[in-house]
Amino acid sequence: MRLISTLFATILVALISCTAPGYAQSSRWPLDIKIDLSSGFGDYRDGRFHAGLDIRTGGRMGKRLVSPVDGYLYRFKMSYTGSGKALYIMADDGHIYVFYHLRSFCPEIDQVVKTAQVDAERYYVDVYLPRDSVRVAQGQYLGYTGQTGVGAPHLHFEKRTADNLPINLLSHGYSLRDVVAPTLTRVGFELVDDHSLFADGSRKSFRDLVTADTPDVYTLDSVLYFDSPFGLLVEGFDQMRAGGMQQTIYSLAAFVDGDLIYEVRLDTANFDTDRSVFLEYDYSQAVMGEKKVRRLFYREGNLFTGSRAPDDRRGIVGLDDQLTVGRHNLSIHAEDCFGNSVRAEFPFVWGPEDGLAKLDSAFRVADTLREFYFTLSNNFDRLMIDTLKVAVQQGGVWREQSDAEITRTGDRQLKVVISTRIMHSTILAFAAHSSLGVEIIGEPFNGIVNKAGKDVEIELEPVVDGLLVKLPTNSRAGSRMQLALFHQDSVLGYEFPSRFLSNKYYVVFIPPRPEYELVDRIDVIWSDDPEVTRRRRFDVMLVIVGYDKTVTVPVDSLFHINIGRDHLVSPQWLVLRKDPVVLRSAYGMNSDLYTILPEALVTAADFGVTYRVRGTQPKDSSSGLCWLDEKEDRWVWLKDSDLKNNLISATSMGGGRFAARYDLKPPVISRLNLVAGRSVDSPFPSIEFHLSDSTSGIADDRSIDIRIDRKWMIPEYDPETEICTTAPVEPLEPGDHHLAIIVTDRAGNKAEQYLIFNVAEGSR
Repeated sequence: MRLISTLFATILVALISCTAPGYAQSSRWPLDIKIDLSSGFGDYRDGRFHAGLDIRTGGRMGKRLVSPVDGYLYRFKMSYTGSGKALYIMADDGHIYVFYHLRSFCPEIDQVVKTAQVDAERYYVDVYLPRDSVRVAQGQYLGYTGQTGVGAPHLHFEKRTADNLPINLLSHGYSLRDVVAPTLTRVGFELVDDHSLFADGSRKSFRDLVTADTPDVYTLDSVLYFDSPFGLLVEGFDQMRAGGMQQTIYSLAAFVDGDLIYEVRLDTANFDTDRSVFLEYDYSQAVMGEKKVRRLFYREGNLFTGSRAPDDRRGIVGLDDQLTVGRHNLSIHAEDCFGNSVRAEFPFVWGPEDGLAKLDSAFRVADTLREFYFTLSNNFDRLMIDTLKVAVQQGGVWREQSDAEITRTGDRQLKVVISTRIMHSTILAFAAHSSLGVEIIGEPFNGIVNKAGKDVEIELEPVVDGLLVKLPTNSRAGSRMQLALFHQDSVLGYEFPSRFLSNKYYVVFIPPRPEYELVDRIDVIWSDDPEVTRRRRFDVMLVIVGYDKTVTVPVDSLFHINIGRDHLVSPQWLVLRKDPVVLRSAYGMNSDLYTILPEALVTAADFGVTYRVRGTQPKDSSSGLCWLDEKEDRWVWLKDSDLKNNLISATSMGGGRFAARYDLKPPVISRLNLVAGRSVDSPFPSIEFHLSDSTSGIADDRSIDIRIDRKWMIPEYDPETEICTTAPVEPLEPGDHHLAIIVTDRAGNKAEQYLIFNVAEGSR
């Protein structure tokens, strides 16, 4: 950032000569077109909230931009990426108005910008001007819209406080015609205790919302059953007009039985806490492309001030005896900035934490006949069970056992007599239907035996609050089992499945615990007794990070992660893996393939990754760390990858697959519009060429050096179109002139092009 000199700024006052049409000071839009939005305030972006409104410009550049307020030119910023060409106006009322992605400025502002660029010999400039040095009036012409920085043609428009906090224009004075209510599509439920799982072995479950009989009301097509605390998620969007572009919803609130449990309003944001977007939205869904799933409960580390819970339960349903066993109602209210609203309403049943019944004893009457005696839960009658049957699991599905006899022998006592062909290994459970509208499967009470599993495999999935250890097997019988976690052959602890899923699929959820900071082995033990020999060993690479300030975690002797408490919002399991690459050169790689999971790693700051190259070949000096974008099937050279003394250092926002790669190819300069020896008929010749780089890419403006007669020219480059242009700021004299173009990519490869061209006599 630079502050322009007072003398220079004083001169600029005389330069600003565009006349203002004299609008009254009010909330004026900066474009004289019908306002239609492509993105709204608070929309999800990777690592940040969208801090303004994106105004559509019909897919075209060149819409006339005017100042919405009286004030002064406060700042301008130039970049190839991100905001592109940006202007900032400080209004007389103290607010800052921001405009991104411009194509060009009015001549007077353009002269100011170019002077700053030439003075610094940088395209990238970030200049703050003294107060009132360059006055602008409401309605005054400032420039034209474009698509510099990123994306299709549009105008990014912001309003900020004097303290530089973005505020929602639509809830702070700017209005649009909008009679369209938000749309809700799915509702999600995320378990938040330290052990529970849904019936499919997940910690999170989504259901599609359907329209109810009442207008603007959504519901579910079934009643849900819970007996563990959970948080709500909701997917939806808002539109300014029917069929218009989708934005995030301005206001959301969740209620249980009519009582508010959580609410969020997108009125303002804070650049210092932008990473909270990973917690306000569901980051794992965003990574999969579903970027409008909102969280309606508090997650540790969320610093966004627009969301709140009225009590210390943080929006979590079923926490601290909040609910009585029985039927309850959930509702989610969604509203846009103009009062259009919808809601989702649906019942759920809260069940007893201790389950339906506790097995007291079992008697073997014959090889195929058993008697079971149970004590029912204290809250059993609150569930209003009208049908209680015994189910048997067949192929992972619960099916009714038709010959079971169930007798209630006392107030809370139950007797079950059942006969089946292979009694000792048949998995039984209660299947209850409640007049409250739910089906409930109880915990198994038979057939879960100490027996070795067959061909068990292991899958590790770190999630935001723990680790899912998934164990698919082809065993026909249901087995008791446990996990033993090791480091260097020392047992760190034992973990058990929280529920029985099926005889072919077991899942264990393990929250972060300090004793598990380093785990290099997991044994699956098919028994209640940890001393039995019926086990299968799996070598793993697991760490928990976030307890210490910063630690160096080696994946092997060459690749390391530098991560700690300052980089994470809470302690986090990481699954690390190294996959050897045999023919590295054939794939342009200078390392093996390294994996850090989860890919959707919630970070408070970028963490470090390093790789030590062996440095035995000259091409090693052209190595950089890269991340594999699997959606686009391409390697992305980490923008801050730096090689010093054979050590490549870089940073990453999240997990995924990493490798060191070579870049031995220089950038390509092509389609230059000047030809050696040819004359041009202008003293301000426009120079244009195509610039591309296949691997490491162009880092910034310092990568492009264009000079005419050794005098630096302003390089205007669009990374998306790969077109670079420039023109002299001052007129060239008639005669021969020397053009030099030197481009260097991130790996240090250089492309050069030189020629002599002629400016014709009498050129204008």
